[in-house]
Amino acid sequence: METQFRKILKLKVFFLFLPVLLSAESGSFFSSDNHELVQSRSGSYSLKLNPESTVVADQIIDAIRNARKSIYIATAHFNYVDIAEALVEKSLLRDWKGDIKVLIDQSDGSNISQRDHLSKNLPEGSVRTKYYQFKVFHPKAKLMHHKFMIVDGKILFTGSYNWSETAEQSNLENMVVFEGKKYQDLIQKYSDQFDKVWNYNRDQLDALYDSWEKENVIALHWKVGYSLTQKEWNDLRATAKKLIGKKFLSSFAAEHLYYDKKTGRAWGAEAH
Repeated sequence: METQFRKILKLKVFFLFLPVLLSAESGSFFSSDNHELVQSRSGSYSLKLNPESTVVADQIIDAIRNARKSIYIATAHFNYVDIAEALVEKSLLRDWKGDIKVLIDQSDGSNISQRDHLSKNLPEGSVRTKYYQFKVFHPKAKLMHHKFMIVDGKILFTGSYNWSETAEQSNLENMVVFEGKKYQDLIQKYSDQFDKVWNYNRDQLDALYDSWEKENVIALHWKVGYSLTQKEWNDLRATAKKLIGKKFLSSFAAEHLYYDKKTGRAWGAEAH
């Protein structure tokens, strides 16, 4: 039998480490848990999807619904309707006075509908896209390929998981969650990175406009990107269209890197 001394010792050890246990939490979630491993009669194995199971998305949506102060998201791909709707619903709650910021990348054409939906339905300025070219050309793309969310400055979600139904139900992806004092340095580094990409080269936007006015050659791809709202991007495109002409996008191919305003000629070279 366990002696009274050992019982007391165990309790002391438990309470000694209780603050550590309470201040450091982490978890991991896998989209593979949406599938069941099935063996065929021949002995081979395959994954069978449970279409009702959305393990990773459920964690993200729960975190959004439970947020109190802020939700900051940086993800290259965002076309998951349920997550987008959770963000919009959160922003419309009467008692929500917090801050929502969503940064996505220009490269994924499939995210356009969700980007537009979020831009229209979240508070003005809540959504930015990292742009780096007029036509997406992957060999010259300066991708913002992050996949993370920070909630209330205290909880970090990150992993391979793209914010798409494909990632949830077709791919095998992961999402890791960090929370608590033990991980605050890590979470702060992600917060600093978010601030950096959220404001990426916005202070250089006027210089870009000036260069277009003063120079004959317009760069169609940029060594640096610009994190812009949809309105800012539309204004940028409208200015370029005015300088290049009515044909604008049809006047150059995706791989062309420069456009000469005087000659109307587009050509490729090293990025400007």
